[in-house]
Amino acid sequence: MAISETYLRYGVSNEEADYFKSLGLPASTFKTTSKKNLIDKYELKSEQIDRIKSLITRQPIDDDILENLLARSNYTCNVCHGIKGKSFIVHHIEPYCSCQSNEYHNLVVLCPTCHDLAHRPGGLTSGLNKKDLFKTKEKWEKQVEKINVEAASRNGETSDVDYINIPRIEELALNILGNVPNTKFSPYLQSNGLVDNFVNFNIQLVENVPPTRSYPFRFGNSFYIIYHYMEVFTTLLNRIHFQNLDDLLNIKQIKSNQLIGTYCFYVGGIYGKSPKMPITIESPAISMWFKRRCFYVEWIIDPKFVASTSSIVRLSEHTIYLVYGKIRNVSERNINGKDYIHFDIRPYVLAIPEKKINRLPDIHWIKKYEEYENKEAYNYEQFE
Repeated sequence: MAISETYLRYGVSNEEADYFKSLGLPASTFKTTSKKNLIDKYELKSEQIDRIKSLITRQPIDDDILENLLARSNYTCNVCHGIKGKSFIVHHIEPYCSCQSNEYHNLVVLCPTCHDLAHRPGGLTSGLNKKDLFKTKEKWEKQVEKINVEAASRNGETSDVDYINIPRIEELALNILGNVPNTKFSPYLQSNGLVDNFVNFNIQLVENVPPTRSYPFRFGNSFYIIYHYMEVFTTLLNRIHFQNLDDLLNIKQIKSNQLIGTYCFYVGGIYGKSPKMPITIESPAISMWFKRRCFYVEWIIDPKFVASTSSIVRLSEHTIYLVYGKIRNVSERNINGKDYIHFDIRPYVLAIPEKKINRLPDIHWIKKYEEYENKEAYNYEQFE
């Protein structure tokens, strides 16, 4: 383990950890070296030596806990968000001397300035106490999660692609770029007649799929087609501003009357039904949707461009998707006897996101843990 990483596990500041690394002074050496020798050899100050020695005599923070804590904070102070300083310290909300706890819930990332203020009597000058630190940490981690999910979504960071609306992506590429751009898959697709010389998809491949086939992309080249068009779409993501749908689902945005035509993405659980098999050129569209408070969001999927049998299964489940689309209409609609503000969104891509948002409150996981603790409530054979 690197010298600086070892110091960080004890709650030493990032700046000081890097400094001790530059001195070639491991924590183990610091711990066993006398105060006099540390002053004489490394020119450290007496107060600094006392403080660091008190830290490194603790039990170190577990590597996994530390890595998770720093990642979920974006290596940034949870209070000032990096305004007061870029370096950081892992702070024990409940002092280590009173609880000896290195558990995740008791740790927060602070910059040196906020860390110094946190140790003053009465807490931070803003009146932030232990309870406030817990809340500040939770709020910042949720904000970081949203920031990271938005960045990943705008970069097209996905794993499995379950649906890709080829005609609409080609149309979008022509409108934005004037052509469908080549990708590393283009030569293979052209040589096999899957796209024409203008890199447009050969739609006859879908139209001529025998009805005995279970889904159109089964003709053997689905991988090349899907990832060609996903690469094309990722190119478009750099040209079009896709907004986070979470930010659009509010009455203020709707009253602005400027949502129609907005490009948007959504990361979260979506409901739907699998298309009836076999899929043919006449297969009816299927609906994917979710509802939240007074909002009902719906994407209409053309089964011809569902990517695989695995995709068909996931479409019928409550799956966490990253969906890109364009808002076609926003209107009031009565659905199953309840009035909603209905969002009709044209989908471009449904894929499994690399980064997700935890939309469940902490109480959900507490209850789930309690359920597992109560073994009488579970039939464990169902998991075997």
